Amino acid sequence: MEGVICGRKYCHVIHSYYDVSFGGPRHQRPWLAEPPVDTEVHEGRSVELRCRSEGEPAPEVSWLHLGSEVTERDPRIVVLPDGTLHIAEVRPDDHGPYECIARSPIGEIRSSPAKLRVIALQGPPPISECGVDKLQLW
Repeated sequence: MEGVICGRKYCHVIHSYYDVSFGGPRHQRPWLAEPPVDTEVHEGRSVELRCRSEGEPAPEVSWLHLGSEVTERDPRIVVLPDGTLHIAEVRPDDHGPYECIARSPIGEIRSSPAKLRVIALQGPPPISECGVDKLQLW
């Protein structure tokens, strides 16, 4: 989006790479200083997906999982003040792509999807797989 918006006190130039205001506050479109990366975590552990954003005014960060907005209704999931997504006690259904979105009144930017791979807990094999045909207790 490009153009010039003029009000009574200042003009604001919008360009795809920068925003400049004359005679008023400076604005900068949100950008991702640290986008999320592919991550592996063992089931039951905690994980943090980082998303550090910059811009003026400071953007707010939200997250998508499998294309739907992540909400904090699940007490295991929290978006920290720096934009990091913290997931406690990871479950298998937490796997998949996550995207962060940095939004401000000037615009928004969405990260590329980062994949969260959940490594399932593995218990001992069933007795039948251990080569024991008959279990004797003495």
